[in-house]
Formats: sequence, C-alpha cells, structure tokens
Amino acid sequence: MKFKISRDVWDFLRSVEQKDFERCGLLFGRGDSVLQAIEIENIKKSPVEFELSPLESLKAFEEAEEKNLEVVGVWHTHLQNAVPSAKDIRGMRNFPGLWIIMSRKEIRGYVLEQEVVEVELEIL
Repeated sequence: MKFKISRDVWDFLRSVEQKDFERCGLLFGRGDSVLQAIEIENIKKSPVEFELSPLESLKAFEEAEEKNLEVVGVWHTHLQNAVPSAKDIRGMRNFPGLWIIMSRKEIRGYVLEQEVVEVELEIL
C-alpha cells in the first residue's frame, strides 16, 4: 500500500522540531493523497502519548470541509523511534487511516488492517 504525500506536507513534517512531549496533528487530502498537514495542540503534553485538542480539531475539520478535503490520517512524533506504540494501535482502531510517526531519525507511515502494516510514503 502506498500513500502520496505532497512536497509541502513532507517539508512541513520534516520541519517539526522534537520537544519533550509528543507533537501531533491531522492529515487532510483525498483517498490515498495527503495534501495538507495541520498541527493540533497535544493537550496531554506527554512524552509518551498525545491527545488532540478537541476545539482545534473541530476548527481544522471545518477548514478542511471548506476546501473539500477529508481527514485521511493523523501524524505525531515519538521521542525515540517511529514505530507505533500499544496506545497508537488502540488509537488506530478508533481513528482509522494513515498514521505518520516521526522520530529524530525517520518518518514512517502505518495503517491498521488485521494488524499494523507499514506503508510506502511517496513524495510528490
């Protein structure tokens, strides 16, 4: 499975600076194409988990709808490695789609089918 990532989104994801807590946001696009990434406040401010701000998420959904885009996934940082945690996998069950996880060394994409599957990220 492959997802197409716009160059602007890829550059944004690469520019996200690691902090002492996970950073997170939403991915918007159509189908298997990611056209926009938005950072949403992590209201947990935790180094091992994230929770998207409901108010900021609602605003982002409204903005995407105005642009005729759909939510295609989420992104967040890990302090150590870009592999889904047990909490991420539970989140994938509730919020299906592309999950991009970024560490200081790499950016990787995943989807949950019967199990977690790493997907190719094609930069356009």
